[in-house]
Formats: sequence, structure tokens, C-alpha cells
Amino acid sequence: MLKRLFFFTLFFAGICSVQSQDIAIKFDQVIIANDGSNTPKESDGTLYDDTGLNRSRLRVFSIYNERNKDVNVDNITLSSNEFAVTGKVGKIKKNSFTNFELYFEPTTLGVQTALVTIEVKQGRQKTYYYFNVKGTAIEDSGYSDIMISQYYEHMNNDFIEIKNLSTYDIKDKQFYLVLYKNKDDLGKAPKKGNTIDIEAMVSGEVRIYDKFKLNGDDIIVISTSKGKDCFNDRVDIIGQQNMLWGKDTSFSKGACASESAHLEFDQAYWIGLSLSEVDNSLQQQNLFLGTYQSGEIVWDGANWTSNALPDRTRTVRIDGTYSSQNLRNIEACDLIVENELDFDNNGKKSVVVHRNLSVTENGNFQLGDQESLVMYDDDAEITGVIQKVEKSTPLNNPYDFTYWSSPVSDASIADVFSGVRSGRTYYFDQSKSAASSPDNDPEGTYWDVWVRAKGTMKHGRGYASEAKTDETNIHQISFEGTPNNGVVYEQIHFNDDEDDGNDFNLIGNPYPSAINIDLFFDQNEEFIDPAIYLWTHTTPVSEETGDYSFNDYATYNRTGGTAVGEGPVPDKNIGSAQGFLVRALAEVDIEFNNSMRIIDSNDQFFKSRVVKKKNKENEKDRIWLNLSTDQGGFNQLLIGFVKGASSDFDRGYDALKNQGSNKISFYSLLENKKLAIQGLGLLESSAEVPLGFDTDLTNRTYTISVSAVEGKLRDAEIILHDHYLNIPHDLRNSNYVFEQVDQGSFQDRFSLAFTKEVELESDTVIEKGQFVVYNDGDTFRIQASERVETVRMYDILGNMILENHPRNTSFEIVEPSSKRGDVLLLQIIQADQQQKIKKVYKQ
Repeated sequence: MLKRLFFFTLFFAGICSVQSQDIAIKFDQVIIANDGSNTPKESDGTLYDDTGLNRSRLRVFSIYNERNKDVNVDNITLSSNEFAVTGKVGKIKKNSFTNFELYFEPTTLGVQTALVTIEVKQGRQKTYYYFNVKGTAIEDSGYSDIMISQYYEHMNNDFIEIKNLSTYDIKDKQFYLVLYKNKDDLGKAPKKGNTIDIEAMVSGEVRIYDKFKLNGDDIIVISTSKGKDCFNDRVDIIGQQNMLWGKDTSFSKGACASESAHLEFDQAYWIGLSLSEVDNSLQQQNLFLGTYQSGEIVWDGANWTSNALPDRTRTVRIDGTYSSQNLRNIEACDLIVENELDFDNNGKKSVVVHRNLSVTENGNFQLGDQESLVMYDDDAEITGVIQKVEKSTPLNNPYDFTYWSSPVSDASIADVFSGVRSGRTYYFDQSKSAASSPDNDPEGTYWDVWVRAKGTMKHGRGYASEAKTDETNIHQISFEGTPNNGVVYEQIHFNDDEDDGNDFNLIGNPYPSAINIDLFFDQNEEFIDPAIYLWTHTTPVSEETGDYSFNDYATYNRTGGTAVGEGPVPDKNIGSAQGFLVRALAEVDIEFNNSMRIIDSNDQFFKSRVVKKKNKENEKDRIWLNLSTDQGGFNQLLIGFVKGASSDFDRGYDALKNQGSNKISFYSLLENKKLAIQGLGLLESSAEVPLGFDTDLTNRTYTISVSAVEGKLRDAEIILHDHYLNIPHDLRNSNYVFEQVDQGSFQDRFSLAFTKEVELESDTVIEKGQFVVYNDGDTFRIQASERVETVRMYDILGNMILENHPRNTSFEIVEPSSKRGDVLLLQIIQADQQQKIKKVYKQ
């Protein structure tokens, strides 16, 4: 580091050295003894902080002229070259003052001292004033008074944020911000246009620069020089050549990484941020470009420190009552709760902790039913306990069951379900089903799989419990303990036989936050059928008819979800403490982990009856059909045309019907499997889906209706075919009503068809050997994966009514003799003589 000009003057006998109190030396308005008798101390600025070798620390002192005449300061000299003063002071008018800068720039380890001598001249008279300064030189650790605090690169929006870390001002051009491109030689001076002179910065100032065009494989440094030694003189750095480390991303310094400058680049010193986090941040947060504060941020019961707002770059301390009226998301690196943190107002908000959580003896941390605690570090240090309130869906009576799981460790079943009738809390042990005796269980219900639960609740296990005997509407419980975090395993049982119905296992979300069940499917798809079943029980049995309206399982897989009654259609967000069924494909431990946890969205599944609005841009092509009786019975199924599904049975897109004890069951059929949800591939007008229903009831009037449609199906005619009565019925125009006298299973009665043309997406890929048909009146548009040599059309009796030779992959044919609603068979013969046939309903 270049040494600044310093003056050293020898004093000889005979020069006037009379002290005068009409010249005062001050630091931040603190007077310093000016006769050389002072002992260096922090309060008057004369004791410098520890400083690395060849680094610099600045103090700004003031000289006050309290005389009634002007004076001149000709020299300020030092007794040691470990300190330096810059510039000249010159004239000070009467009753005025001027400042001078004094740097500690050590070159030798250890304690360094200096006597500062100020020569003041008035006319021919000279007067000398003295004070002592002191500092300690330490091994260079890369410390700097200035650092790069944030980096942002995206297209033409490139920003570098820097901060003056010191308690003193940084002078003009003391530092330089420098860019080295990927191929630049670090041993040479920066190229023209790649250096910015950093102008003077006051203490704590934050500044952003957008001059550099960044590519994500650059190096940016702050240096004390800008010549050939620039890189060696760096005091902070971000980036690395020959590695694409910083494209379309942002990095910030912070509590979960580092809050100081470094001479080497290591991503462990930085917190990686998404662009959306930065773009959506608030000005009071560190994530906001142009804002940076280090150290803890404290809630005192009324305000946050310095009117800032917490984010994941800060350690957050709750030192005063934080009530629900202040409720907004709290995000932190570390969270320390030393007072009341009441996070409960049905606001679906979250406390997000990226590292450690501490709830002290004087602290109390309570989460409401729809509020979440989200943690991301599997190795987080967690001390203390939380209270997590959970509520069921509205109940008919205290004897209705709800499926639960515990979001905390060592939750006592007796405490959690206090007030529930003794012995009315169970877990589900599917391994016992194989040992059931048909003589003792002729109905095949396997009641021995429901085991009375006692002791503590196991992580990831589901439990079924009645409500408290004094509760008539909502079953509310409270979990108290250390919040579950990190990887959680739960064993599932698989019966290696041909029965799909005896492999269901009751598990549950183990965290005090919602989880993304699609990510759970991704983690465990090898071992489970990617579908979940959620129990609901929302209206009573009719004593006169026996119709059990909503006693059924809501179902969800990658195609979508089916609701029960007036309840919400489930989506991928599974709320905290929610138990659910999955079907095992192997005897293994399934895994939950922190990557599945989501912020907010903790109102899914029987926490509320509000159905969330869908984003039409993300809609799939889906239809929900309801089957209901005139006595209140209800069942729902879902058909979806989604990417990844096919006409075969696809795990994750097709979900088996799990009927519970419902008296009626409505399903689609595939490979002799009854499905609550069926996912199919590309939507085309020739699509036809077999539907069936089962009933244990007699003498009922049934109604089939459309509950909802999404995507291209909004523009399609939805034709229900009753094959028993040979009736095609457009469900767009009205519901379909029919009578059923007897009990039974009617698997071949209905099918569903879509007859209106649906536009093909521009990126549609047709599987090899397949073709799709779109019909609009007499015109049929055909698109195939291979060239079609011959196309033939037949009526339902097998009579050929058309033959054509298109010799193309995309073409149209016109057939005017058939009528709307006719069933037609379309045959194509490809160049390799492969033949395919599809059924088409003419619109």
C-alpha cells in the first residue's frame, strides 16, 4: 500500500512551545488534552482499532481557533512513520475550525504509538500543541474498511453494491472498484473502462454502481490502486475466472455467510439469492439494492432496529412482544426468541429460519393453525420449544375422526389428544392385514390394522383421532415441543400380492409448515404410487336413507385433485399436521426433507372451505364430474389431459379409487382398475373415457354433472353416453339424471367423449406410430407422426363410407353423409403398412 505523505519535525531548544487553551483539539466534539498528557482511548478517537499490516484506519480530528484573530497551521508532524497525516490545514479564521485526517498504516506488528505535534502561527509567534495516538498492528486477515455487499447480474441490469464498514469517512479515490473479464491478465493493470474511482463515502454509506457489463465469469475487486499492482492490492473480491458462477443471480453478504471483506473468493462467504427475492424486496431490507446493515436486527415490542426489516441476511432477535397485529412474514438467518412471539391470526404467514432457532426460557413462540415455521438447514441448532395450534374441518359430532401427524418431537398422545375418549386415537399398521383371519373378518375390513396409539407420536406417522367429547364443531389441538426439522423417515408396509387394496399406509406431514406433495412424490416415487388420499367426514348419515354424503377420501396426484362435497379441491400444498394415505409399492422407509417445505400456503386440506382461484395461464386440460343422489349422496372423479400421462396406467397421474365407507362410488376405468383420477396424454376430439359407478343403495335418482373444467376443455362439447339406454347427452347443456333401482356395480354403463375441435399447441409432439383427429362439422383434420398412405372411414356397422390417399402427415378429409353424434371409425395405413384405428364422435 502506498504510504501517504507524513511530516516529521525535530524540535530544538529555543523554539516557543508555550501551551494555550485558545486552540482546542477535538474528536467528534470530545476535547483532547493538547499538552501531550493524554492517554489514548476510544472515546476521543486517539486509540485506533486493531489494523492489519499494510491496511489503513482513518480518524478525522478538528482544530478549533478560539482566538479573536486568524491563525495558520503550518505543520502537523508525527513521531512515528506508522501513522500518516494528509494535506495541509492552512489558515483558520477566528472562532472557527478545520479538520485534518490522521491514518494508522502499520508496517510492523504490535503496539504502535505516536506523538502528534501541531504548529500554530499567529504573526511571528509560533505555538505548539501535542497529543498522543495509539494502535495495534495485527496479521492481515483481509479486513477492510470497505466491502462489496451485494452482486446482481441479469441481462442488462448489472449492479455492484459496496458499503463503508468503518465508523469514519473514506476519502475520495482511496479505493477503486475494478472489473477483470474472464480472459484478463490479473498481473496487469485493468483495461480501459474497467475501473471506477470510488468517491468519498461517509461512515456506513451504501452505494451501487451499474457501469460494468457483467457476464457471470468475471472478477470484481475493491483495490487501493489501479495500476499493475491493482489485483495484489485488493481488499475485497467477488468472482472467479473460467467458471460461470454469477449468471442471472444475486449474492449478498450476511449473517449466514460473512459480514466482512475477503481477499479470496469463496461462495461460502456469500448468500445466494434468486433474482425475484431481490426484485420483490422492500427498501428497508438488506436484499434491496442500495440497502445494507450488518449485525442483529431487534424487535423491541414496537419497532425494528433502525426502522429496518428482517430478511435472511440478518440475525433476528425478538426482545419485546410481537403480537398478531404486527403479523407479516419474518425471515432470518438465525432467530432468537427472548420474549412473546405470537404468530397467530389466520393470516397464512410464515416464520422462515435459514439456520438456527433459539427460544429462551423467557421466550414463548406460538404458531397458529394457518401459520408456518419453515426451516432449511438440516443441521440447524434448535433450542427451546414452540406451540403449534391445529384445527380440524367442521365436524358433525365429537365421534368423527380426523387424520393427524405431529409437527414437533416427543409429542405426548395423552397431552395432544386430551379430552378425547380413552382408546379412540389410532395409528394404521398395514402389516397386520396379512395376518387377519377371514373367519373373524368376513367383510375383509381388516379392523386389526387400526392400533390404539399411546406414548409419543412418531415423526412422519399418521394418526386417526376422534374429537374431544365437549367439542361439537372444530377439533382444536395444540402441539408443544421442539419443531421437527431435516430428514424424517417413516416405514411403509407392502403386501407382495395381487391386491392393490391392502398396501395403503397412513403417514403425515412431519413439519410445522406446509409441504409440496409433488416434491414428496419425486423423492419417493420408486416406492409409492404417487397419489395421496385425505379423509373427510363433513355431513351426517341420513338415519332414514343411509346415504353418507361426504364420507370419502379427497384425492390428489400429478393430474390434479378431487374434492369431497363442498370441500376444497386439494392441490399440491399439504398443511402442517395433516395425515394422509399412500399406497406402498415396496417395504421401505419413505423420506420427508426440508426441500419439500413451502412458505405460507398452510391452509390446504380441511383448514378452510375457500377454494383458491386458479391461474388460467397454468391451467391443465381437466374436467371434474360429480355423481350425486336425491338423498344427498356424493362422489367426484377427475379426468385430465396432462403432459407426462398416457393411455396406459401411469403412476402419479392415475389414482386408484379409495372409497372408504361411501355408499356410492364414481370412477373411470382403465385396465380393470377403478380410478378416482385418470390422466391421459394429448387431448383430441376422438378421446373417449369409460366411466362406471357402484352403489349400495336402492331406489335412488342420480345426477351426473360437471363440477369444473379447465384449459381447452372450456371450448369442447362434453358428451356423456349412457350405453344402457343408448343416450348421448351433452353435459354442457344440462345435467344428466337417471334412475337406479338396484344395488350393484355398473362398470360399463357410461363413457365420456369430447367432440368439439381443440386447437393443437405449436409445440405438440405426437408419439411415434400415433395420430390425432380434430373434427368440425363435416371436416376432419388429421395429424400423424408418420406419413399416411391411406385413410378409411367406417360407420358403426362396419360399412366403409370414405377412402382417401393423402400421402402426408397432416391433412383434411370431408365426409358429409354422416350426422352429428354418429360414431365413426377412422383407420389409417402408414407407409410401413402399420395400421391404427380410432373412434370419432361427429359433432
